[in-house]
Amino acid sequence: MKPGPFVTLLALLARVDEKTLSVLARALRDADLLDKGGRGRSGIEVDAAYLATVLIARMGTDKPARAVEAFQRFAGMQLLNTGMHGEVASLLPDPDHSLLDFMVRICDPALDLNVTPEFEVSFVGAAAVDVIRAGKTVLMYGDRAGLEHDAAALAEAQGDAEREEKILFRAYMGKNALHGIVESRSFTSTWLQGLKSMVFAARGGG
Repeated sequence: MKPGPFVTLLALLARVDEKTLSVLARALRDADLLDKGGRGRSGIEVDAAYLATVLIARMGTDKPARAVEAFQRFAGMQLLNTGMHGEVASLLPDPDHSLLDFMVRICDPALDLNVTPEFEVSFVGAAAVDVIRAGKTVLMYGDRAGLEHDAAALAEAQGDAEREEKILFRAYMGKNALHGIVESRSFTSTWLQGLKSMVFAARGGG
């Protein structure tokens, strides 16, 4: 699917204004975060990276003027607790993978999300992304660098999973409070699989 029809489709499925989404995508292209390609039949096709980039920016903000900032803030986030890596190790072997890596992987048309239990990807305020399955947070992405002030406490708590989780949770909530949480935006794996099936239909993927 070409970028133009993709924006129209995503606006419909995400129930957002198409013009707003189009401006958001243009801002990402102007910042060289999306492949510009050519026009017409020779133009680019939306791939997993393109889909992931637009989704991150859209989930991160509803203001096109902040699309680039939102993408850059969220894309580089990493697992706040590497003990959670086992939940996604089969898809992303590197425990230091980024949120962008995760998003590109689940946007891959070759990956059928319907063969695994449904999960939800929730962008919490401006500071974190949770992956939730059956009401439980199984992955928590955030700014590891922002947790440096807790490094000593984490080192001391090493091996004590419960204590480590509490320290990370306090840092996570504190950082969110600084940004001022007013809402979260989320999508389910079922919704994403439906989107992929339409975006990548011509390729026979998804």
